[in-house]
Amino acid sequence: MKLRTCTAALVSFVFGILGAAAPTPTLAQMYPQPPIMAPYTPGFNLGVFYVNAGVKFRNLQTVRTKIEPHSVQQLLELGTVPFGPNTEGTILYPYDAAAALPTGNPADPPNVSGIWPYDDGGIDPRNPGDEANDTSFSPPALGLGHYNVPPSSVGFFNVSTPAVQTDNNGGIYSETTAVTLSRRIDGSLGEVPSRGFTTTSGHETTIAFTDKIWTPWLEFGYRASSYFDCIFGVSGFNNSNVFQRGYLVQAQLYRRTFKDTYFFESSNSDQVWMGNFSSRILSTATNPDRTKFYVIYPAGRAGGLNLPTRTFYFLPDPTVAAIPAEEIIYNRIDFTAIEFKSGGRSWFPLYGMGEIGTSLGVLVTPMPVTIVNSSRVVALVDNADAGVTAGDTLINIADKHEEFWFWRNLGLFVGLDLRLSTGRFFAQSAVEYDWYPVDNEYKDFPGVTNTINIGGVNATFTAGAFF
Repeated sequence: MKLRTCTAALVSFVFGILGAAAPTPTLAQMYPQPPIMAPYTPGFNLGVFYVNAGVKFRNLQTVRTKIEPHSVQQLLELGTVPFGPNTEGTILYPYDAAAALPTGNPADPPNVSGIWPYDDGGIDPRNPGDEANDTSFSPPALGLGHYNVPPSSVGFFNVSTPAVQTDNNGGIYSETTAVTLSRRIDGSLGEVPSRGFTTTSGHETTIAFTDKIWTPWLEFGYRASSYFDCIFGVSGFNNSNVFQRGYLVQAQLYRRTFKDTYFFESSNSDQVWMGNFSSRILSTATNPDRTKFYVIYPAGRAGGLNLPTRTFYFLPDPTVAAIPAEEIIYNRIDFTAIEFKSGGRSWFPLYGMGEIGTSLGVLVTPMPVTIVNSSRVVALVDNADAGVTAGDTLINIADKHEEFWFWRNLGLFVGLDLRLSTGRFFAQSAVEYDWYPVDNEYKDFPGVTNTINIGGVNATFTAGAFF
Protein backbone atom coordinates (compact mmCIF):
# COMPACT_ATOMS: atom_id res chain seq x y z
CA MET A 1 0.00 0.00 0.00
CA LYS A 2 2.81 2.40 0.85
CA LEU A 3 4.71 1.37 -2.32
CA ARG A 4 1.60 1.95 -4.44
CA THR A 5 1.14 5.37 -2.87
CA CYS A 6 4.79 6.35 -3.42
CA THR A 7 4.70 5.13 -7.03
CA ALA A 8 1.57 7.15 -7.77
CA ALA A 9 3.19 10.24 -6.29
CA LEU A 10 6.38 9.72 -8.30
CA VAL A 11 4.47 9.26 -11.57
CA SER A 12 2.44 12.36 -10.86
CA PHE A 13 5.66 14.32 -10.18
CA VAL A 14 7.36 13.13 -13.40
CA PHE A 15 4.35 13.96 -15.55
CA GLY A 16 4.13 17.31 -13.87
CA ILE A 17 7.77 18.07 -14.77
CA LEU A 18 7.26 16.88 -18.35
CA GLY A 19 4.13 18.94 -18.63
CA ALA A 20 6.00 22.02 -17.52
CA ALA A 21 9.11 21.29 -19.62
CA ALA A 22 7.34 20.50 -22.91
CA PRO A 23 4.02 22.27 -23.01
CA THR A 24 1.51 21.09 -25.64
CA PRO A 25 -2.22 21.64 -25.81
CA THR A 26 -2.83 18.04 -24.59
CA LEU A 27 -0.46 18.23 -21.66
CA ALA A 28 -1.64 21.72 -20.86
CA GLN A 29 -5.20 20.32 -20.51
CA MET A 30 -4.09 17.28 -18.51
CA TYR A 31 -1.85 19.26 -16.20
CA PRO A 32 -3.11 22.81 -15.80
CA GLN A 33 -0.51 25.50 -15.11
CA PRO A 34 -0.30 26.97 -11.64
CA PRO A 35 -2.08 30.23 -11.09
CA ILE A 36 1.19 32.17 -11.14
CA MET A 37 1.91 31.13 -14.77
CA ALA A 38 0.47 32.74 -17.84
CA PRO A 39 -1.81 30.69 -20.12
CA TYR A 40 -0.27 28.54 -22.80
CA THR A 41 0.89 30.56 -25.82
CA PRO A 42 0.56 29.48 -29.48
CA GLY A 43 4.18 30.47 -29.91
CA PHE A 44 5.26 27.06 -28.72
CA ASN A 45 3.71 25.46 -31.82
CA LEU A 46 5.94 24.80 -34.82
CA GLY A 47 5.25 26.30 -38.25
CA VAL A 48 3.72 29.51 -36.98
CA PHE A 49 4.60 33.01 -38.10
CA TYR A 50 4.92 36.11 -36.04
CA VAL A 51 5.44 39.79 -36.58
CA ASN A 52 6.64 42.42 -34.13
CA ALA A 53 7.10 46.15 -34.55
CA GLY A 54 8.39 49.00 -32.43
CA VAL A 55 11.43 51.20 -32.10
CA LYS A 56 15.16 50.70 -32.25
CA PHE A 57 17.51 52.88 -30.23
CA ARG A 58 20.74 53.29 -32.18
CA ASN A 59 24.13 54.35 -30.96
CA LEU A 60 25.89 55.01 -34.27
CA GLN A 61 29.53 53.95 -34.09
CA THR A 62 31.07 56.48 -36.48
CA VAL A 63 29.82 59.65 -38.06
CA ARG A 64 33.00 61.65 -38.42
CA THR A 65 34.33 64.66 -40.34
CA LYS A 66 38.10 65.06 -40.58
CA ILE A 67 39.90 68.21 -41.73
CA GLU A 68 43.40 67.49 -43.10
CA PRO A 69 46.23 69.59 -44.57
CA HIS A 70 45.18 70.77 -48.00
CA SER A 71 45.39 73.46 -50.66
CA VAL A 72 42.59 75.33 -52.37
CA GLN A 73 42.79 77.76 -55.25
CA GLN A 74 40.48 79.71 -57.48
CA LEU A 75 41.11 81.69 -60.64
CA LEU A 76 39.18 84.97 -60.60
CA GLU A 77 40.39 86.48 -63.88
CA LEU A 78 41.66 84.44 -66.83
CA GLY A 79 43.64 87.29 -68.38
CA THR A 80 44.93 87.63 -71.93
CA VAL A 81 48.32 86.60 -73.29
CA PRO A 82 50.84 89.21 -74.54
CA PHE A 83 51.76 87.04 -77.53
CA GLY A 84 50.80 83.75 -79.10
CA PRO A 85 47.50 81.92 -78.58
CA ASN A 86 45.39 82.05 -75.40
CA THR A 87 44.61 78.36 -75.69
CA GLU A 88 46.71 75.22 -75.43
CA GLY A 89 48.02 73.66 -78.61
CA THR A 90 50.19 74.65 -81.55
CA ILE A 91 51.87 78.07 -81.58
CA LEU A 92 51.74 80.14 -84.78
CA TYR A 93 54.79 82.36 -84.58
CA PRO A 94 54.63 85.50 -86.84
CA TYR A 95 56.37 83.98 -89.87
CA ASP A 96 55.14 85.15 -93.25
CA ALA A 97 57.36 86.29 -96.14
CA ALA A 98 54.51 88.03 -98.00
CA ALA A 99 53.61 90.07 -94.88
CA ALA A 100 57.28 90.66 -94.02
CA LEU A 101 56.87 88.96 -90.66
CA PRO A 102 58.43 89.04 -88.20
CA THR A 103 59.28 92.73 -88.38
CA GLY A 104 61.72 92.77 -85.45
CA ASN A 105 60.47 96.26 -84.60
CA PRO A 106 60.01 96.76 -80.83
CA ALA A 107 57.31 99.36 -81.56
CA ASP A 108 55.09 96.65 -83.07
CA PRO A 109 53.00 94.24 -80.98
CA PRO A 110 54.83 91.01 -80.13
CA ASN A 111 52.61 89.04 -82.50
CA VAL A 112 53.93 91.25 -85.31
CA SER A 113 57.50 91.96 -84.24
CA GLY A 114 58.27 88.39 -83.21
CA ILE A 115 60.06 89.70 -80.11
CA TRP A 116 58.78 87.37 -77.41
CA PRO A 117 60.19 88.05 -73.93
CA TYR A 118 59.64 85.28 -71.38
CA ASP A 119 60.29 85.22 -67.63
CA ASP A 120 63.08 82.68 -68.09
CA GLY A 121 64.49 83.61 -71.50
CA GLY A 122 63.34 84.99 -74.80
CA ILE A 123 63.21 84.92 -78.59
CA ASP A 124 64.29 87.86 -80.71
CA PRO A 125 64.41 87.82 -84.54
CA ARG A 126 66.63 90.91 -84.71
CA ASN A 127 70.24 90.92 -85.89
CA PRO A 128 72.23 90.56 -82.68
CA GLY A 129 75.02 92.64 -84.26
CA ASP A 130 77.84 90.53 -82.90
CA GLU A 131 79.55 90.12 -86.22
CA ALA A 132 79.32 91.69 -89.63
CA ASN A 133 77.67 88.65 -91.14
CA ASP A 134 74.95 88.26 -88.48
CA THR A 135 71.41 88.56 -89.83
CA SER A 136 67.82 88.78 -88.68
CA PHE A 137 65.45 85.82 -88.60
CA SER A 138 62.90 85.82 -91.41
CA PRO A 139 61.60 83.42 -94.08
CA PRO A 140 62.90 81.27 -95.61
CA ALA A 141 65.20 80.67 -92.64
CA LEU A 142 63.80 78.11 -90.17
CA GLY A 143 66.41 77.85 -87.44
CA LEU A 144 66.93 80.81 -85.10
CA GLY A 145 70.17 81.01 -83.12
CA HIS A 146 73.90 80.55 -83.59
CA TYR A 147 75.53 78.77 -86.53
CA ASN A 148 79.09 77.55 -87.06
CA VAL A 149 79.15 78.87 -90.64
CA PRO A 150 78.24 82.36 -91.87
CA PRO A 151 75.96 83.95 -91.03
CA SER A 152 77.12 83.28 -87.48
CA SER A 153 73.77 84.26 -85.97
CA VAL A 154 70.21 84.39 -87.26
CA GLY A 155 68.32 86.28 -84.56
CA PHE A 156 68.97 84.99 -81.08
CA PHE A 157 67.39 83.26 -78.05
CA ASN A 158 68.37 82.73 -74.45
CA VAL A 159 67.54 80.19 -71.74
CA SER A 160 67.95 81.17 -68.08
CA THR A 161 67.99 77.79 -66.35
CA PRO A 162 68.73 74.93 -68.76
CA ALA A 163 68.60 72.39 -65.93
CA VAL A 164 64.81 72.81 -65.77
CA GLN A 165 64.11 74.16 -69.26
CA THR A 166 65.55 71.36 -71.37
CA ASP A 167 64.37 67.80 -71.88
CA ASN A 168 67.67 66.33 -70.66
CA ASN A 169 68.12 68.40 -67.47
CA GLY A 170 70.77 70.62 -69.01
CA GLY A 171 72.94 67.73 -70.17
CA ILE A 172 74.89 67.44 -73.43
CA TYR A 173 73.81 70.05 -75.99
CA SER A 174 73.44 67.61 -78.87
CA GLU A 175 71.25 65.30 -76.74
CA THR A 176 68.74 68.07 -76.16
CA THR A 177 65.69 68.07 -78.44
CA ALA A 178 63.35 70.52 -76.67
CA VAL A 179 63.66 73.85 -74.87
CA THR A 180 60.83 75.43 -72.84
CA LEU A 181 60.20 79.11 -72.15
CA SER A 182 57.45 80.38 -69.82
CA ARG A 183 55.76 83.60 -68.75
CA ARG A 184 53.28 84.68 -66.07
CA ILE A 185 50.30 86.66 -67.35
CA ASP A 186 50.82 89.62 -65.03
CA GLY A 187 49.95 92.61 -67.22
CA SER A 188 53.53 93.87 -67.54
CA LEU A 189 53.31 93.87 -71.35
CA GLY A 190 49.95 95.59 -71.44
CA GLU A 191 47.86 92.41 -71.44
CA VAL A 192 44.90 91.87 -69.09
CA PRO A 193 46.53 90.24 -66.05
CA SER A 194 45.50 86.86 -64.80
CA ARG A 195 44.48 86.87 -61.14
CA GLY A 196 43.71 84.14 -58.66
CA PHE A 197 44.50 83.07 -55.12
CA THR A 198 45.73 79.92 -53.47
CA THR A 199 46.13 78.85 -49.84
CA THR A 200 47.77 75.92 -48.12
CA SER A 201 46.48 74.88 -44.72
CA GLY A 202 48.31 72.60 -42.29
CA HIS A 203 45.45 72.41 -39.80
CA GLU A 204 44.07 69.06 -38.70
CA THR A 205 40.78 68.54 -36.90
CA THR A 206 38.62 65.48 -36.30
CA ILE A 207 35.00 65.97 -35.35
CA ALA A 208 33.20 62.86 -34.12
CA PHE A 209 29.44 63.28 -33.93
CA THR A 210 27.73 61.31 -31.18
CA ASP A 211 24.50 60.15 -32.72
CA LYS A 212 21.93 58.40 -30.54
CA ILE A 213 18.64 58.18 -32.39
CA TRP A 214 15.30 56.37 -32.25
CA THR A 215 14.19 54.61 -35.42
CA PRO A 216 11.22 52.43 -36.41
CA TRP A 217 11.70 48.68 -36.47
CA LEU A 218 9.72 45.83 -38.06
CA GLU A 219 10.56 42.13 -37.80
CA PHE A 220 9.03 38.97 -39.22
CA GLY A 221 9.67 35.49 -37.86
CA TYR A 222 8.94 31.86 -38.62
CA ARG A 223 9.12 29.14 -35.97
CA ALA A 224 11.02 26.62 -38.05
CA SER A 225 11.78 23.98 -35.40
CA SER A 226 11.93 23.47 -31.68
CA TYR A 227 13.74 26.39 -30.16
CA PHE A 228 14.75 27.95 -33.51
CA ASP A 229 13.23 30.81 -35.55
CA CYS A 230 14.05 32.29 -38.92
CA ILE A 231 13.92 36.08 -38.72
CA PHE A 232 13.86 38.96 -41.16
CA GLY A 233 13.81 42.62 -40.15
CA VAL A 234 13.78 46.02 -41.78
CA SER A 235 14.42 49.50 -40.45
CA GLY A 236 15.18 52.94 -41.83
CA PHE A 237 16.29 56.31 -40.56
CA ASN A 238 17.64 59.71 -41.60
CA ASN A 239 20.65 61.46 -40.14
CA SER A 240 22.19 64.89 -40.69
CA ASN A 241 25.35 66.50 -39.34
CA VAL A 242 26.80 69.96 -39.98
CA PHE A 243 30.30 71.27 -39.30
CA GLN A 244 31.72 74.76 -39.84
CA ARG A 245 34.99 76.20 -38.60
CA GLY A 246 37.47 78.93 -39.51
CA TYR A 247 41.26 78.54 -39.80
CA LEU A 248 43.99 81.17 -40.18
CA VAL A 249 45.88 80.78 -43.47
CA GLN A 250 48.16 82.71 -45.82
CA ALA A 251 46.69 83.49 -49.23
CA GLN A 252 49.03 83.90 -52.16
CA LEU A 253 48.30 85.73 -55.40
CA TYR A 254 48.94 83.45 -58.37
CA ARG A 255 48.95 83.91 -62.08
CA ARG A 256 47.96 81.86 -65.05
CA THR A 257 51.23 80.96 -66.74
CA PHE A 258 51.99 79.61 -70.20
CA LYS A 259 54.90 77.41 -71.21
CA ASP A 260 56.07 77.14 -74.81
CA THR A 261 58.13 74.21 -76.07
CA TYR A 262 60.48 74.62 -79.05
CA PHE A 263 62.39 72.04 -81.02
CA PHE A 264 66.17 72.43 -80.47
CA GLU A 265 69.26 71.19 -82.32
CA SER A 266 73.01 71.46 -81.66
CA SER A 267 76.19 69.96 -83.06
CA ASN A 268 78.01 70.23 -79.69
CA SER A 269 78.33 66.66 -78.41
CA ASP A 270 81.09 67.43 -75.92
CA GLN A 271 79.71 70.01 -73.51
CA VAL A 272 76.77 70.43 -71.18
CA TRP A 273 74.51 73.47 -71.08
CA MET A 274 75.90 76.50 -69.36
CA GLY A 275 73.66 78.44 -66.98
CA ASN A 276 71.87 81.48 -68.43
CA PHE A 277 72.66 80.34 -71.95
CA SER A 278 72.41 82.81 -74.87
CA SER A 279 72.89 82.04 -78.54
CA ARG A 280 74.50 85.50 -78.84
CA ILE A 281 77.99 84.11 -78.33
CA LEU A 282 80.42 87.00 -78.01
CA SER A 283 83.71 85.26 -77.21
CA THR A 284 85.64 82.10 -77.78
CA ALA A 285 84.97 80.85 -74.25
CA THR A 286 85.30 77.12 -73.77
CA ASN A 287 81.57 76.78 -73.11
CA PRO A 288 79.65 77.13 -75.27
CA ASP A 289 81.89 76.26 -78.16
CA ARG A 290 81.14 78.93 -80.80
CA THR A 291 82.37 76.62 -83.54
CA LYS A 292 79.19 74.54 -83.03
CA PHE A 293 75.60 75.47 -83.85
CA TYR A 294 72.67 75.99 -81.42
CA VAL A 295 69.24 76.70 -82.92
CA ILE A 296 65.53 76.53 -82.13
CA TYR A 297 62.63 76.48 -84.63
CA PRO A 298 59.95 79.09 -83.73
CA ALA A 299 57.90 78.26 -86.83
CA GLY A 300 58.71 74.55 -86.94
CA ARG A 301 60.78 72.65 -89.44
CA ALA A 302 60.19 72.12 -93.14
CA GLY A 303 56.95 70.39 -93.95
CA GLY A 304 55.24 71.63 -90.79
CA LEU A 305 57.24 69.32 -88.56
CA ASN A 306 58.10 70.00 -84.91
CA LEU A 307 55.81 72.97 -84.51
CA PRO A 308 56.11 74.65 -81.10
CA THR A 309 53.34 74.00 -78.57
CA ARG A 310 51.84 75.87 -75.63
CA THR A 311 50.45 74.66 -72.31
CA PHE A 312 49.01 76.55 -69.32
CA TYR A 313 49.38 76.13 -65.58
CA PHE A 314 49.31 78.29 -62.45
CA LEU A 315 52.15 79.72 -60.38
CA PRO A 316 52.29 82.04 -57.34
CA ASP A 317 53.46 85.56 -58.10
CA PRO A 318 56.68 85.98 -56.06
CA THR A 319 56.56 89.77 -56.43
CA VAL A 320 53.43 90.05 -54.23
CA ALA A 321 53.50 89.39 -50.48
CA ALA A 322 51.28 86.71 -48.94
CA ILE A 323 47.97 87.91 -47.51
CA PRO A 324 46.81 86.90 -43.98
CA ALA A 325 43.37 85.37 -44.38
CA GLU A 326 40.79 83.07 -42.81
CA GLU A 327 39.51 79.91 -44.46
CA ILE A 328 35.96 78.97 -43.43
CA ILE A 329 35.17 75.32 -44.11
CA TYR A 330 31.54 74.15 -44.19
CA ASN A 331 30.50 70.51 -44.35
CA ARG A 332 27.05 68.94 -44.21
CA ILE A 333 26.32 65.25 -44.63
CA ASP A 334 22.79 63.85 -44.87
CA PHE A 335 22.08 60.18 -45.30
CA THR A 336 19.21 57.71 -45.19
CA ALA A 337 19.97 54.16 -44.06
CA ILE A 338 17.64 51.35 -45.16
CA GLU A 339 18.66 48.33 -43.09
CA PHE A 340 17.71 44.76 -43.96
CA LYS A 341 18.40 42.01 -41.45
CA SER A 342 18.21 38.26 -41.97
CA GLY A 343 19.27 35.46 -39.65
CA GLY A 344 18.29 32.92 -37.06
CA ARG A 345 17.09 33.05 -33.47
CA SER A 346 17.64 30.31 -30.92
CA TRP A 347 15.42 30.43 -27.83
CA PHE A 348 14.34 28.55 -24.73
CA PRO A 349 11.15 29.06 -22.77
CA LEU A 350 10.60 30.91 -19.55
CA TYR A 351 7.71 28.73 -18.44
CA GLY A 352 4.51 30.63 -18.23
CA MET A 353 6.20 33.95 -19.06
CA GLY A 354 7.77 33.81 -22.52
CA GLU A 355 11.22 33.20 -23.98
CA ILE A 356 14.87 34.18 -23.85
CA GLY A 357 16.55 34.18 -27.25
CA THR A 358 19.84 34.82 -28.98
CA SER A 359 20.12 35.82 -32.64
CA LEU A 360 22.79 35.93 -35.30
CA GLY A 361 22.71 36.96 -38.94
CA VAL A 362 23.68 39.35 -41.71
CA LEU A 363 22.92 43.02 -42.37
CA VAL A 364 22.62 44.74 -45.72
CA THR A 365 22.12 48.51 -45.63
CA PRO A 366 22.00 50.58 -48.84
CA MET A 367 22.41 54.24 -47.97
CA PRO A 368 21.75 57.26 -50.22
CA VAL A 369 23.87 60.23 -49.16
CA THR A 370 23.96 63.96 -49.87
CA ILE A 371 27.16 65.85 -49.03
CA VAL A 372 27.61 69.62 -49.29
CA ASN A 373 31.08 71.19 -48.91
CA SER A 374 32.39 74.70 -49.26
CA SER A 375 35.60 76.61 -48.60
CA ARG A 376 35.62 80.40 -48.40
CA VAL A 377 38.84 82.38 -47.89
CA VAL A 378 38.47 85.98 -46.67
CA ALA A 379 41.31 88.55 -46.56
CA LEU A 380 42.07 89.93 -43.09
CA VAL A 381 44.28 92.85 -44.26
CA ASP A 382 44.70 95.15 -47.25
CA ASN A 383 47.22 94.33 -49.98
CA ALA A 384 47.42 96.96 -52.70
CA ASP A 385 49.78 94.93 -54.92
CA ALA A 386 47.20 92.15 -55.07
CA GLY A 387 44.27 94.55 -55.36
CA VAL A 388 42.81 93.30 -52.09
CA THR A 389 41.12 95.04 -49.18
CA ALA A 390 40.28 93.48 -45.83
CA GLY A 391 37.03 91.52 -46.02
CA ASP A 392 37.37 90.61 -49.70
CA THR A 393 36.51 87.03 -50.59
CA LEU A 394 39.58 85.60 -52.28
CA ILE A 395 38.37 82.02 -52.78
CA ASN A 396 34.83 80.68 -52.70
CA ILE A 397 34.38 77.11 -53.89
CA ALA A 398 31.57 74.68 -53.19
CA ASP A 399 30.63 71.14 -54.07
CA LYS A 400 27.42 69.13 -53.74
CA HIS A 401 26.83 65.44 -54.34
CA GLU A 402 23.25 64.26 -54.14
CA GLU A 403 21.77 60.81 -53.75
CA PHE A 404 24.85 58.79 -54.47
CA TRP A 405 24.87 55.47 -52.65
CA PHE A 406 27.23 53.98 -50.12
CA TRP A 407 27.02 50.27 -50.86
CA ARG A 408 29.80 49.11 -48.59
CA ASN A 409 27.37 48.30 -45.79
CA LEU A 410 27.46 44.54 -45.46
CA GLY A 411 27.74 43.41 -41.86
CA LEU A 412 26.79 40.98 -39.10
CA PHE A 413 24.62 41.23 -36.02
CA VAL A 414 24.37 39.31 -32.75
CA GLY A 415 21.65 39.89 -30.21
CA LEU A 416 20.07 38.82 -26.93
CA ASP A 417 16.33 39.28 -26.33
CA LEU A 418 13.64 38.76 -23.70
CA ARG A 419 10.10 38.05 -24.88
CA LEU A 420 7.09 38.10 -22.53
CA SER A 421 3.93 36.45 -23.85
CA THR A 422 0.25 36.37 -23.07
CA GLY A 423 -1.83 34.26 -25.40
CA ARG A 424 -0.73 34.94 -28.95
CA PHE A 425 0.59 38.40 -28.12
CA PHE A 426 4.02 39.29 -26.81
CA ALA A 427 6.28 42.18 -25.90
CA GLN A 428 10.02 42.00 -26.61
CA SER A 429 13.15 43.90 -25.68
CA ALA A 430 16.54 43.14 -27.15
CA VAL A 431 20.15 44.27 -27.09
CA GLU A 432 22.02 43.91 -30.37
CA TYR A 433 25.49 44.65 -31.68
CA ASP A 434 25.74 45.53 -35.38
CA TRP A 435 29.17 45.17 -36.96
CA TYR A 436 30.09 46.71 -40.33
CA PRO A 437 33.75 45.92 -41.05
CA VAL A 438 34.26 48.60 -43.73
CA ASP A 439 33.87 52.35 -43.16
CA ASN A 440 32.20 54.46 -45.83
CA GLU A 441 34.47 57.34 -46.79
CA TYR A 442 33.97 60.33 -49.04
CA LYS A 443 36.94 62.67 -49.58
CA ASP A 444 36.72 64.35 -52.97
CA PHE A 445 36.62 67.88 -51.53
CA PRO A 446 40.03 69.37 -50.61
CA GLY A 447 40.96 68.66 -47.01
CA VAL A 448 37.62 67.13 -45.95
CA THR A 449 36.96 63.45 -45.28
CA ASN A 450 33.54 62.20 -44.18
CA THR A 451 33.31 58.76 -42.61
CA ILE A 452 30.13 56.84 -41.82
CA ASN A 453 29.77 53.51 -40.04
CA ILE A 454 26.31 52.78 -38.65
CA GLY A 455 27.43 49.83 -36.53
CA GLY A 456 27.30 49.87 -32.74
CA VAL A 457 25.28 48.69 -29.75
CA ASN A 458 21.53 49.05 -30.25
CA ALA A 459 18.37 48.25 -28.32
CA THR A 460 14.88 47.39 -29.62
CA PHE A 461 11.51 47.61 -27.90
CA THR A 462 8.70 45.92 -29.81
CA ALA A 463 5.32 44.24 -29.50
CA GLY A 464 3.95 41.51 -31.74
CA ALA A 465 1.69 38.56 -32.29
CA PHE A 466 1.74 34.97 -33.57
CA PHE A 467 -0.55 33.94 -36.37
